[in-house]
Amino acid sequence: MSFSELGPDSAQMITTAIAVGSDGVMVLGSGPTFGILLAILFTHGIVCSAATGTLARLNLFYVILNGKWQVLHHMNS
Repeated sequence: MSFSELGPDSAQMITTAIAVGSDGVMVLGSGPTFGILLAILFTHGIVCSAATGTLARLNLFYVILNGKWQVLHHMNS
């Protein structure tokens, strides 16, 4: 995954979701968007430099979390 695929577009989508979710009350400028970009890149760097055992546990956590979300989503449908 390259920088252009990960960072700017993701940060812009997050800021857009914040603006849409707040009905335009909270519109973030370029400073907060850049801060979100830095947070995404920092988190990506930490995860990518983790040991394989840590990544396996992290993956298991996401699988369980996603499974519980799917169950709750289907119960509310």
